[in-house]
Amino acid sequence: MRFLVDNNLPPRFASSLCAAGHDAVQVCSLGPTGALDEEIFQAAAHDNRIIIAQETDFGTLLALYRSRRPSAILFRRGAKPIEVMVPFLLTNLPAVATELEVGAIVVFEDGRLRVRHLPIGQEAPRG
Repeated sequence: MRFLVDNNLPPRFASSLCAAGHDAVQVCSLGPTGALDEEIFQAAAHDNRIIIAQETDFGTLLALYRSRRPSAILFRRGAKPIEVMVPFLLTNLPAVATELEVGAIVVFEDGRLRVRHLPIGQEAPRG
């Protein structure tokens, strides 16, 4: 899978995903470190990447744009060590891969996950 890791997560997050066989880049590799959420959103959509972030407004942006892309993975409820977050993500990624490919927000919170299909406010396609 292709990921764009927000600057609020350490660069080791992206390199750990690459080591696991994924295509992951850190936002800072795309340009200035002060990129706005809207710019990150646009870059991820353009490059067909899934945003990975911690405690951000990407869910709000997806709701405002009523878009199916980009998908996002959000870590909530305080910072966890990367040694906890990456294995948790990799373990659960197969269970949510189809949703992320179609368009979804996946929220990891307190050792569990929630999936919200995109666009927000519309029923997910059935098939």
